[in-house]
Amino acid sequence: MDPGPTPAGGLRTGRRSGSLPDTGSVEVSLERLLEHPFRRVIAYPHPTPELVKERVEELSKLGVTALIPGGATQIDGVNVLGKGQVGVVTRCSWRGKPAALKIRRTDADRESLEDEAKVMTVANSKKVGPILFAYSSNFIVMEEVRGKKLVDWLQECSSIPDLEFRRTLRSVCEQGRLLDEAGIDHRELSDPRRHVVLKEGSEACVLDFETAGVTLRKRNVTRLVQYITMARPFGRVVLSRLGADEFEVLRALRAYKEDPSKESFLALIEAMKLS
Repeated sequence: MDPGPTPAGGLRTGRRSGSLPDTGSVEVSLERLLEHPFRRVIAYPHPTPELVKERVEELSKLGVTALIPGGATQIDGVNVLGKGQVGVVTRCSWRGKPAALKIRRTDADRESLEDEAKVMTVANSKKVGPILFAYSSNFIVMEEVRGKKLVDWLQECSSIPDLEFRRTLRSVCEQGRLLDEAGIDHRELSDPRRHVVLKEGSEACVLDFETAGVTLRKRNVTRLVQYITMARPFGRVVLSRLGADEFEVLRALRAYKEDPSKESFLALIEAMKLS
């Protein structure tokens, strides 16, 4: 753990000397990101004074004015929304409004987040994914999407009202279709547990485009429908509630895979009894 100096100035924490500062849901100014423990969040896992200073300046140029701790994951006592192999995601204040901030790890397998941001731009043009606000080599500022993970929703699907159930599943399928139309291969939707969130109003949102790319192959609908209708333990429950025949869904799915057209997508939706 990076010991760092004792934070000075900024928000009062009411802490005893030597203890970690209060890292609740209060804003942490850019100046305080130079201090421990916050500097390790923006340059995880290997911060250096020079690197942290460069990243703080980069955030300022993007319009980020503060970091807002919060979430179930911790880095040196600071709560963040998540931590993966490529980046750390936390809340921030961007031009006076709350947003999500993805931070490139210093040991990431890529030199920049710009390719991911460019794919997000294409996805946004089809109204897919979190809204992209700004990006640079080391940061992506975007809409924070709140809601229930698709896998959690599916595990409760037997108790969901019928109209909401069908409307939500159609929204998931349509998000896959929009990605296919945009020529984006998400590459993680065969197991979308961490990559599809259901917002209020039964609206699905696809997250995390770090492994996505632009391609001629159109597999997003196929992967999502296979997961929804075949994954255990909820696949059979979904088909039963829809009143859909598994063989007919598979046949329509194969037809879409061979010819991912609007017509074959609508035929798949009809086979799933979602039309």
